Amino acid sequence: MNEGFAVSARQSGRPGTIFSDRERECYTLLEQLGIAYEWVEFSRQPETTAEAEEVDRALGVPGLKNLIFQNRNRSRTLFLLLPREKRLDAKALAKSRNITRLSMVNAAALEKLLHTHAGAVGAMELMYDLEGKLELFIDREVLEGAFVRFPPNADGRLVRIATADFVEKLLPAIKHGYTVLEGDDPAFTGAEALPEAPFAFRKMRRSRQQLRLSESRAILERGTCGVLALSGDGGYPYALPMSYAYQEGKLYFHAARTGHKMDALARCDKASFCVVDQDEIVPEQFTTYYRSAIAFGRIRVAEDPAEILAGLRALGEKYSPGRPAELEAEIQKELAAVAVLVLTVEHLTGKQAVELLPQPEKAPAVLMHRKTQEEGPHAHRQMPDWNNFAHHLANCLRCFCIQWKPNRK
Repeated sequence: MNEGFAVSARQSGRPGTIFSDRERECYTLLEQLGIAYEWVEFSRQPETTAEAEEVDRALGVPGLKNLIFQNRNRSRTLFLLLPREKRLDAKALAKSRNITRLSMVNAAALEKLLHTHAGAVGAMELMYDLEGKLELFIDREVLEGAFVRFPPNADGRLVRIATADFVEKLLPAIKHGYTVLEGDDPAFTGAEALPEAPFAFRKMRRSRQQLRLSESRAILERGTCGVLALSGDGGYPYALPMSYAYQEGKLYFHAARTGHKMDALARCDKASFCVVDQDEIVPEQFTTYYRSAIAFGRIRVAEDPAEILAGLRALGEKYSPGRPAELEAEIQKELAAVAVLVLTVEHLTGKQAVELLPQPEKAPAVLMHRKTQEEGPHAHRQMPDWNNFAHHLANCLRCFCIQWKPNRK
């Protein structure tokens, strides 16, 4: 044992001495959820690797580290739960999540976010993330372990609970989702994505049915719902109906800060969005008179506060027009919990049923000119104007002679 540092044996049940109200709330929540817990106590915070490993042995759980990052404008906060020895590439993490820049939160930010301080930060602090501002990322190795550990919202103790209880009981109770960090995540490997080969969107096979670009844009502007397609779990496509707003080549959506959509676009930012403008079934013809448009592009989470507000206002004005005061109040109420997704359109195509194509006008019937005795037998024929023809031919020959000059040496 290191001099001045002592660790107790592992114990179960609520400690006899509670250091703070927040610690009491931790035990109360665990007990209400029926989660069994054990704990160890130490004389001070571990200061060396040897002291940290001593706590690991007493608790029977490998060391973990809790990292909290924020982007430049503090619109996104990431809470990472990792094995202690695992190295993290914050720059690669930010790039793979379409975040401008990530930096560790400072003491003032910790106090503001979770009312805690360095050394007491742990997964249990998420119970105080009432507005859902923190995005939780858990390493796969942590999830595969038997137990997770965290400070009970206080210094001097560590608590362990079964990983299954953490995932299946605690996180749902505090209404917190999470994203799994796999071993090959760029945040760990730091590997840069290979440069993509030049790509050209394929041409429509039945080009006669292709809509003009202005017509495809009009479909996006007047539509009220579409289907957003992303790359989902396990490589399966994930397509879901979404309300949206279209302005100046960008599609705006609103979504929760965590969930399947966020996981999908963090994995791949390529997306498509389809809007059906007409869908008229014609049973007697065994067909459908359809018209639709598909937008392709890159999707990201808006970080700039001005862009977030612009996206929410565009959505609000589209679906609840003429209520500016109520709209602003609703935006302010939901602003902390909502994310704005922006799809920048790189390619837009539209198609319609062949039956909806404009029908060519029929040529007007030509009335034969009746010959009269006065007009003579050939009066209906248009005789060429030989004088004009000769004049035109002379002009053509003159231009040819001026432009063509023999190559004389």
